Amino acid sequence: MFSKKQKLKTIFFTLLINVVIFFGLEWIAGYLIQEDNIYRTVGLMNGNHPLMEFDGDLGYQIRKQAMVRQAPTFPLIIEERKITDASGNLIPTILSFTDKEGLVRSEHGDLIINNLGFRGPYFEKNKSPDTFRIVAMGGSTTAGMYENELTYPRLLERMLNRAVTGKQKIEVINAGIWGYDSCQVMTRYKKEIIDLKPDLILLMSGWNDIHNIRTSSIKSRSQYCMNHHPLLVHSNIFRFLRLKIGERVKKPVAELGVEVLQSNTNYYVENLREIIENAGTQSTQVVLVSLPALFEIENLNKFSEYEQFSDFSLQEIKYRQSAVIYINSLKKKLAKEYKHVSYVDNGLSPLTVGKSKFFDDTIHPTGSGNRVLAFQLFKYLNER
Repeated sequence: MFSKKQKLKTIFFTLLINVVIFFGLEWIAGYLIQEDNIYRTVGLMNGNHPLMEFDGDLGYQIRKQAMVRQAPTFPLIIEERKITDASGNLIPTILSFTDKEGLVRSEHGDLIINNLGFRGPYFEKNKSPDTFRIVAMGGSTTAGMYENELTYPRLLERMLNRAVTGKQKIEVINAGIWGYDSCQVMTRYKKEIIDLKPDLILLMSGWNDIHNIRTSSIKSRSQYCMNHHPLLVHSNIFRFLRLKIGERVKKPVAELGVEVLQSNTNYYVENLREIIENAGTQSTQVVLVSLPALFEIENLNKFSEYEQFSDFSLQEIKYRQSAVIYINSLKKKLAKEYKHVSYVDNGLSPLTVGKSKFFDDTIHPTGSGNRVLAFQLFKYLNER
């Protein structure tokens, strides 16, 4: 028989061995995935990404207080040549204008962000009485590319303020974040946007849902929205299992599937409906904006003329075409259900004349495309 002291030693030794094994496996898993994570964004998990940071509720978000926190330097590359300063140092990722806003520089281009975690110039969280606040929500089509002054929220703000008489100020906040689907947009609305007390919300979300709703095994909204695990994702072992093993046993994507599309969009609509109904309790107007798209309603052969479709199969084109038309129809139906909700076509929808000149790719407008989008919204809002 072991004495009490020997039992305690055995328990302590066993725990110590298990701790050593666990941290050993964590180190090995971290080495094997080489900084990768379930979002496939290097530097996100350890706080070294210059633009994004991990968030337990959203998965990732634009860095808050970025101008007062040090970030690593990302090289600016022009014509395959790294650009350095006079001393040969890489151009810094972040050039701070003030402690309220700054410039994030990467090899892709420059982005202005503010310390509240939004793209665009700084704004006071508590709006003044003479300010009419509009918040634009969505994914990359809202956040915009690398032309800071040619995102549609910035263009719309200038258009509206030129038309305003008296002392009233129109403020359009860009709350779009690249890659966000309706689940993340809904979560961010509840977590951050409600506190901004917007008078009106522009909601142009859907493209990232269209890419994610092809799986036929989704049975609930919680399953539809499960894109990260706030606690487990910090473990290298979990990330390794998810990346290296989970993907091997993952069910293949359904080949569309109009039935699959229509079934899964029920969860998309639930997300929009939750935002809409909550906004109603806050006396906030909601404008559902149709998704921008370089697609036609018919005559698929016309797509061969567009350079943006060079990497797409006819089957993929058909899927995305049917998906965007269906999503926009759902938004129209939603707008008819609520008095505080309206639907606006963005002006870059199917059959827009010459629209191939307004897109960088199949869904992201250029600066010129954003002018069209902003003007469509300006006309609607200015009339009211």
